[in-house]
Amino acid sequence: MALLQHHFTRFDEAIRLDWSNDDGLLRERREPILERLRLGGLDVSPFSDLGLDVGLIFAIDRSAWPNPVALKQRVAAALSGYAVEIRRPCLRVRLQGDGPRHHVDLSLYRPSPIADGLFELAVGKVGDGTRLRGWRTTNPHALGAVIDQRFPDLEDRAQLRRIVRALKRWKDRSFATEAHARPTGIALTASAIEWFSPKKAIDPATGRAEPRDLEALASVVASMVADASPRLVARLPVSPQDDTFARVSRAGMEVLHARLVALRDGLEAALRDDEDERASTRVRELFGDDFPRVATSP
Repeated sequence: MALLQHHFTRFDEAIRLDWSNDDGLLRERREPILERLRLGGLDVSPFSDLGLDVGLIFAIDRSAWPNPVALKQRVAAALSGYAVEIRRPCLRVRLQGDGPRHHVDLSLYRPSPIADGLFELAVGKVGDGTRLRGWRTTNPHALGAVIDQRFPDLEDRAQLRRIVRALKRWKDRSFATEAHARPTGIALTASAIEWFSPKKAIDPATGRAEPRDLEALASVVASMVADASPRLVARLPVSPQDDTFARVSRAGMEVLHARLVALRDGLEAALRDDEDERASTRVRELFGDDFPRVATSP
């Protein structure tokens, strides 16, 4: 059985962009974006959404921004010079630097008038009608509390976050042109929370429990495939507890199911493979060149 744990760790380091990190390159990339928004007259407070994406809370007059897409366009204009894509759940900003290209997804929020601690997420993209766009009440901070409660072990939570980041990378590679079938990041997060089971094993050399990310990821994807007939359903474990795949059309769900089956089969084939070099090649086909190749033995 191939484990490839060292390579999964390096893969996660390559694709992780934790907004809350104040050191080095990440801070250098973060601060110019925030400065651009503030110079553009936008009063914004950032937070790291589970260490995965970036939440931006705007202190804005509700009556001035009834259309969330208009706020997204204002933010995109303030970030001129960056490659910015307005997506339905977020804004995607491409970051170019040394090493692999990264992007960061910016989720835009405003305080909710309903209660303290609740926020409204800007949902929609250019061209969306009123059915697809709007301000969705949510509590992004509560999601972290749910994860802490379900997985009290720090290492288990770290493994869950690695699984979510891997699924998001797979999504970006697998749905470049099929927007109708592309799951949102929050849908993949909700799926991982729903079906994640920590996987680890005792290392005979150290006597310590070591994570098995490949096994954990394969287990999550297998559960998603099993649930995806006729439709995959993953409810947000916090308010509003809606189905995060609800907006995927029937045709899109068929495409999504087929892609999940291919992902499941590829991961399980890698797990069964006794040759680490061949197993890593299988995984690279799923996640791209950021996943390290196992060197050929001399």
